[in-house]
Amino acid sequence: MLTRLVPPSSLPVDLAEFRSHLWTVFEGHDDDPLLTTLLEAATGRAETILARRLITQTWRITASGAATGIVLPFGSFQAVSGAAWSVDGSTWTTIDPSLVTVDTTTVLAVANIDWSGIDTAKVAAARVDWSCGYGNSPADVPADIRMAIKQLAAHWYRLRAATTLDDDEGVAKVVPFAFSALLHSHRLNFIG
Repeated sequence: MLTRLVPPSSLPVDLAEFRSHLWTVFEGHDDDPLLTTLLEAATGRAETILARRLITQTWRITASGAATGIVLPFGSFQAVSGAAWSVDGSTWTTIDPSLVTVDTTTVLAVANIDWSGIDTAKVAAARVDWSCGYGNSPADVPADIRMAIKQLAAHWYRLRAATTLDDDEGVAKVVPFAFSALLHSHRLNFIG
C-alpha cells in the first residue's frame, strides 16, 4: 500500500510562469483557480508518464511479511527517512535506519531490510518511508519537463473539451506531440 506522508511544497511550474507562457492571462485574472487546477493535472499526468515525482515529497510503502527487496515505485529517489515492522498491522516497531540499505543501481530504488535479530515469522508487515523528487524548488526540475507541463496545461486551457474538432478540417485535436517528446528522455522504462 502506498501513502503520501508529505506533499510537495510547490508545483514544478508556478502560476506567474504559466501566465507568461500563455501570453494572454495576466496577474489577478479570474482564471487563476482554473490555471492552478490545470497545472496540478498536467503535473500529475507528467509524473504518471515518467514514473517519477518531480518536487520533493515523502511516501510510505507497506508490504506484507518480512519483505526484502521492497521496490520504491517512483524514480528520483532521495533518502529513506524511516522503517518499521508490525506483528498485527496496527502496532509498529521502528527499525534502525542503518539496517535499511537501498540499491539505486536498478531502474527503481530497492530497499533491503536487515532482519537479523528479529523473528521474521512474527512479522506481518514492513513499511519504508522515503523521499523522492528532483528537489524542493521548481528550478530543480529539468527544463524540458517543466516545458511539457506548461504545454499540456496550455493545451487544456485552450481546448476545454475532451476532444475538439478543427473548424476548417474537421480533424480532432489531440495532446501536442511535443508533450511526449519533451518527457521521453526522463521516462523510466521497465522491461518485463
